[in-house]
Amino acid sequence: MYQPNLVNFVTNRAERLSREASEPEPPEFRWPKVHSSLALVAAVEEAQTVTLSASHLQEIHHACLAYHDSGARLDAICKETFPLPLLQERLAEKRLELHKGCGLVVVRGIDPSRYSHRENIIIFAGLSSYLSERRGRQTKTEYLVHLKDLTRNKSKVYSSPYCNDALPFHTDYGDVVAMFVLKAASKGGAGIFAPVLSVYNILVSTCPDLLPILCRPDWPFYDRPPNNNVYHERPIMYMDGSGPEMIFSRGSLMDSPRSKRPPGIKALTDIQAEALDAVHFAATDAGFKLNYETGDMIYFNNRKILHGRENFDDREDISEGRHILRLWLQDYEMAGPPLKPLSAYWERIFNTVDEAKEELRWPLEPRH
Repeated sequence: MYQPNLVNFVTNRAERLSREASEPEPPEFRWPKVHSSLALVAAVEEAQTVTLSASHLQEIHHACLAYHDSGARLDAICKETFPLPLLQERLAEKRLELHKGCGLVVVRGIDPSRYSHRENIIIFAGLSSYLSERRGRQTKTEYLVHLKDLTRNKSKVYSSPYCNDALPFHTDYGDVVAMFVLKAASKGGAGIFAPVLSVYNILVSTCPDLLPILCRPDWPFYDRPPNNNVYHERPIMYMDGSGPEMIFSRGSLMDSPRSKRPPGIKALTDIQAEALDAVHFAATDAGFKLNYETGDMIYFNNRKILHGRENFDDREDISEGRHILRLWLQDYEMAGPPLKPLSAYWERIFNTVDEAKEELRWPLEPRH
């Protein structure tokens, strides 16, 4: 079931445990609790909000206008071409926070209504260049994606990012995900975040039998396959020296109300479905809500923080509805290389040269 049901999870788990003994843990795995600042994200979120001062906003404004007037391509935006001498030290501190601290940063204070679509993109990419090294391709051509409820158009079925439904906990791809709220929803739509480390610690206490299931390389993903197979298999959870990481989404592992997997793809086993639900409910217990405000830029460590979304009600005029820009970012210096099963993803997203036209790589409006 795409939307997890707690009653069903508890009932099915109890029935399974009554029928069979828990599977023994592989000897290479031990499941101690792990302590880190990345497990404290809910407690310190307010401390990680950068509220821009008048001098910061003026500096950003001048950098934006200078870049816009230069006529340079959006691909060329970087720290050198978008200079922020007053703000750069503070952003460098927050870049470190994304990987060595709580893993989430909010930059607040920009007024998107002051700028054109292209200028807002320049500002977003410019600030993001101080918080990570490289931008990645999210679709066949797009480096920038517009997240907006498009379901008023009844002639097409839209995938989850383009609707107003609640989204269960998941990750995207890349080391850091960045979002710029051009317009907040009229009601609802808050982001929900849960550190992977907190999820792991809860599972150590409540469902230790499911941890080896999450680490097995037999989960049948259907998303950006790195080879020509119909699907590919890899773990959901990875254990390394810096603690657990997760990369997954429910929509790539099962049918959703808005997306069906091609026929013939291996389905989840019952215990995989149980483990996937266990992750969601542990994240619910560990998570906290962030109410997005118009003008917010949200950055979070995608490998170590799960995220979801509450459903939302929006304005009748689609042009006035909730509108968020998204970037996928890589930071090799801070995050290191992806673990081996994910290296093909990172290569495809961040290292593939794309010769598509700029309007395809950096669309000014949603293209769906």
